[in-house]
Amino acid sequence: GNAGIVNVEEYARLNTNENADVSTPWTIRGQVLHKAAYMQQVIAELDEVQLQWDTQTKDEEAEQSTYGRPCDLKSKSTSTTRLSSTTPRFIFMGHSFGCHVVQQLCILKPELLERTLGFLHLMPFIRMKADYFNQMKLNLGASSPSVLITLGTLLSRTYQALPKSWVDAFVKLNIHDDKTRDIAVRLLRQPAFVRNFFTLGTEEIRDIPKDTDISTLGFLGKRRPIFMLFVGNDQWAPFFHMTEIARLQAKNILPPNIFMTYLPELRHDYVSHDGMSSTVVGWCLQCITSIAMEGSAMNTKLVNQGFSSNRSQKGRLRSKL
Repeated sequence: GNAGIVNVEEYARLNTNENADVSTPWTIRGQVLHKAAYMQQVIAELDEVQLQWDTQTKDEEAEQSTYGRPCDLKSKSTSTTRLSSTTPRFIFMGHSFGCHVVQQLCILKPELLERTLGFLHLMPFIRMKADYFNQMKLNLGASSPSVLITLGTLLSRTYQALPKSWVDAFVKLNIHDDKTRDIAVRLLRQPAFVRNFFTLGTEEIRDIPKDTDISTLGFLGKRRPIFMLFVGNDQWAPFFHMTEIARLQAKNILPPNIFMTYLPELRHDYVSHDGMSSTVVGWCLQCITSIAMEGSAMNTKLVNQGFSSNRSQKGRLRSKL
């Protein structure tokens, strides 16, 4: 249940042997390899289902040929054949650092890219460059990960020693929802979680490219449409990242198959704000619809224009960028 998800040490203990190295998942490459293994399992399951469809279709056609089944069976067989001939396809949607993981996944696994129809990047943290003062603080923390991890785990052990009600009262100053606050309190009182959080977090800041990853974006964007959503007051995916991508497109350095929307009223942690999730879901659905229609660049452009037309003029990505 929830305890298995929140208690990271207990989860690792129950799902690995005692001698297993559980440090790999808390690295960028570990996250990519984990997603690759998961997608391999998904594809294997889908291929098995497809094989069952093919077998069922052949059996039905053989039975129909031998005994002359009525027309409704023929219709069913035709439908099954249509399903079985369709290779499973994917649309990848990532948020923040997850966008970087998705990109690396499809570079690492070209056979997966072949089955991919498109990408949705929500507030993409695919480039590590914030505004000057925030960047200074982030660089300071990332350059001394051992200090940050030591201080973080020490604070977590302090929370662990204090009565849970005291920690809850402190967290309540910022988190008012009871269920959300309960999860936050349980995580803060786990030194292993804090250690893993800062281990992966500082590696992200150190290793994510400082400049736009032209080679990766260009490679993927030439082959599949990429939709990006940028929001206001975002240090992880700031507005100037979007304007730079647009300038690179204008110079034909990046392909036009990358489509960007800017909604300044949203925030990077939109799931924590009332009413923001529905706006993001609406944007995702329109992008997915455009991809599913196998539309041209014109269809894709119309989706973005139609969505942004209902927003403020400030929210549009103007062509002059």
